[in-house]
Amino acid sequence: MSHMGLFSRIGKRREPPTEETPASGEAAAAALIERGNQLEDAGDLAGAHGLYVQALALAPRLARAHLNLGNVLLLMGDPHGALDAFGAAIAIDPGYAAAHYNSGNAHARLRSPRAAITSYQRAVNLKPDLVDAFVALGNAQESLGFLPDAEASYRRALQLRPGYAQVSYNLGIILLGQKRWPEALVLFKDAQESGYLPAVAQVCFCASQLCDWRERESQERAVAALVLAGAASVAPLPLLSMSSMHDQAAQLQLHAARRFAEDQLRAATPASRLPTARSRADDRLRIGYLSADLREHAVMHLLRGVLAAHDRKRFFIHAYSYGRVADELTDEARRTCEVFRDIKDLSDAQAAQTISADHIDILVDLTGFTQDGRIEISGMRPAPLLVSWLGYPGTLGHERLADYVIGDAIVTPPSSAHDFSETLALMPVCYQPNDRGRTIGSNPGRAAAGLPEQGFVFCSFNQSFKFNPESFDVWCRLLREVPGSLLWLLGAPAPAMDNLRREAQARGVESSRLIFAPRAPLRDHLARLQLAGLALDTFPYNSHTTASDALWAGVPLVTLAGKTFASRVAASLLNAAGLPELATATWDEYFELAKALALDATRLQVLRARLIANRLFVPLFDTERFAHDLEKLYLRMWTQHQAGVRELIQ
Repeated sequence: MSHMGLFSRIGKRREPPTEETPASGEAAAAALIERGNQLEDAGDLAGAHGLYVQALALAPRLARAHLNLGNVLLLMGDPHGALDAFGAAIAIDPGYAAAHYNSGNAHARLRSPRAAITSYQRAVNLKPDLVDAFVALGNAQESLGFLPDAEASYRRALQLRPGYAQVSYNLGIILLGQKRWPEALVLFKDAQESGYLPAVAQVCFCASQLCDWRERESQERAVAALVLAGAASVAPLPLLSMSSMHDQAAQLQLHAARRFAEDQLRAATPASRLPTARSRADDRLRIGYLSADLREHAVMHLLRGVLAAHDRKRFFIHAYSYGRVADELTDEARRTCEVFRDIKDLSDAQAAQTISADHIDILVDLTGFTQDGRIEISGMRPAPLLVSWLGYPGTLGHERLADYVIGDAIVTPPSSAHDFSETLALMPVCYQPNDRGRTIGSNPGRAAAGLPEQGFVFCSFNQSFKFNPESFDVWCRLLREVPGSLLWLLGAPAPAMDNLRREAQARGVESSRLIFAPRAPLRDHLARLQLAGLALDTFPYNSHTTASDALWAGVPLVTLAGKTFASRVAASLLNAAGLPELATATWDEYFELAKALALDATRLQVLRARLIANRLFVPLFDTERFAHDLEKLYLRMWTQHQAGVRELIQ
């Protein structure tokens, strides 16, 4: 969704007529086409369509007329009709590169990227300088996860048209996903300097990934100004970690989400085209979970226990997976859910039709604006009720995307309702589930985990984009005032680790006191976590699954609670774990608490013992209780729907 889209219409309908003198019918048809072009530019698609049809009546063998008819049909939301028109043009002139290119656009609109790739490749083979075909080819390849191929296509487009800002942006997105952050940052800056406004947010986000904070405040203010002015569609996710604008964060996130959603939903199929749900004999409530992450991913690690614990006598559980990768956890979801559908190769419209044909009552979007999200499916309203939960910690910003957002009294208090386009539906304790079946391996010992044998261990295993100067100031102050202490972080690409070491030295801390851990399978990671003395939370984008992992491993966590969903998650988790006193309201409180715990071994050990002893009894890790509470929430949503109302549920 960060890309400019698979459909790109850039001047392919206006190829000049041949130099040969046309027959009178073709001359009249050409005149009709030119008039149709003018109407199309003025927004009169129906008028343009009528003129193109007239042109074809006069000159049915004029490939150009078929091409223009296909273009306007595509703009009118009829990709199947467009494909027929482009096919007719190709049948007349097999070497018509523009027709092959626009056939690819129609396939892309139908979310048939493999067919689109075939058409685009034919187009560039016929016309190797067709820049827009290379761009569209890269988009289609990226959608299938063919990242080296997509990179090559984008780079070819940039060779043909240096300074093509949208392509620099698209290529940057691919490199960002591969953690090639320095390369991505250069491309985003190129796009920004060329005037492509969405790149402003990605420059800030990519610099955050690199822990390059030299221009952070000015970058964040530029993003905020862009959002408030409504000047561009900005991907909402980067805003969650912006720290300097935190007082305005909730409203900035709402504005960005609304604009981004509106931009993405322009081509979504109207809800009236979908079948009517609930026409069935089975009276169980049908819940559909829609996700890109039913795989080795934090969402599935949190959700797997709930999927197994659902009451099958009252609920019929469906899963709709569009993730590019399938693994053992995907197979587990397939076994656990009564219906599991792999929809990754379906178009958005086909996916929505599939969900609607299953008569889903409540469709739960588990991905939202996170990586690989397909909000267009929800935007087609394939179920009577839509719910946002678990994947994206914020508002989706548009009433077509979700009726309710599932939160709790801490992450989404009733007083924050104005920050959401959705109605708040509050879980009784905590919005986040956990799988109490996760196993913790044996403590590997400090040497095996790459830690020195001596020294208190602070840890924060969050992704680097959640780090910022404010939190790092506090962490380095702790390292200075707790003798011999260490900061244990998750390994990142070398530039990010180098920047963190440099930032530590600038704050009077030897870089050797930062220890970077390699990524590890979850069981092994939980095992090594036991070596940490205290987990330090990030702000304003808190630890989510990272916090649950620490608490499950028996490691207390200190957090700072803010004013947004993402900045209150750890406070909610601590409350559900029976440790609400570890949530603070200011950085000074955060520092003093973390320092006191690090220097008072007895007090810290009491907390650890309490956490471990109560692990199987606290609400945070009571999977069955959570599933039961979630089901009650679904039933209350459905009761409201049947009564024709939608109100805060708490």
